[in-house]
Amino acid sequence: MRVLVALAVFVVGVVLTGVVARLEVRQAESRADEQATAVRSQAAERLVSGAEPTFYITHALDAFVRGHRGSPQAYEIQPYLKVLDEQGRFIRSISLAPGNRISYIEPLVGNEAALGLYFPDNTEQWPAVKAIIDGGQPVLVGPFDLVQGGQGLAYRLPVEVNDIYWGLASTVINADAYFENVISAADGTGVTVGVRVADAPDVLAGSTAAFAGDFTAEGVQVLGADWEVSTVSAPIDSAAEIAIRLVGYAMSIVLAVLVYLFIGSLQRRREATQRLTREFPGLKIVAL
Repeated sequence: MRVLVALAVFVVGVVLTGVVARLEVRQAESRADEQATAVRSQAAERLVSGAEPTFYITHALDAFVRGHRGSPQAYEIQPYLKVLDEQGRFIRSISLAPGNRISYIEPLVGNEAALGLYFPDNTEQWPAVKAIIDGGQPVLVGPFDLVQGGQGLAYRLPVEVNDIYWGLASTVINADAYFENVISAADGTGVTVGVRVADAPDVLAGSTAAFAGDFTAEGVQVLGADWEVSTVSAPIDSAAEIAIRLVGYAMSIVLAVLVYLFIGSLQRRREATQRLTREFPGLKIVAL
């Protein structure tokens, strides 16, 4: 009898331990999902905010050219570009390309190779540039290899003066620094982050693992470019679950043993009482 009771106590303890352990795992998964959501939102916000200055800079260039009726003077352009260059954190260069040839660029240092570039001669960049010119709308393109070295994202705007195409106003972002800032939203969290063009297989930044398995992607429109940022939760640390199970199983064993011993003690006391009653019929025994 006492074996069955002790075994029942042990089984109940094991079941309760399993329930508590599963609750801990679910809570850990919930915390991990919340953290991944927070990282994804922050990464998406950094995608937008990091590129936002290029919008104002490029449109300021457009207004500058049109304000000078398409004939700004060189001595006016370079100081104006210099002022604009100081407005963005990830700006690699700001340029004007009348007739599709880069004639003005800031800063010049580090971008010398881009000065004089005629876009139709650049087989990598020209298709995207032509599409922008034909569409008549500015858009962020890239990343692509810059002729001056490195990777860039370019927000290009076709400038029109008196409804006639004049050339391009462009602001180029340092793609490496820009995306590094986005991915760093996950630093110290264990969350995997990735950025890609919407529904495209190639990853622009981060890890391809962010788009594998059970991932959650958030669409982000950055200056006309449709991107996705995805996160995968950090692996769940099983240490807490293991600790709960070990402690729970140990307590179940100890409790089962105590119950076994306690029932055994009661049985021995009852047997002793019965034996005394048989041997001394008139003896009054007070149960303790």
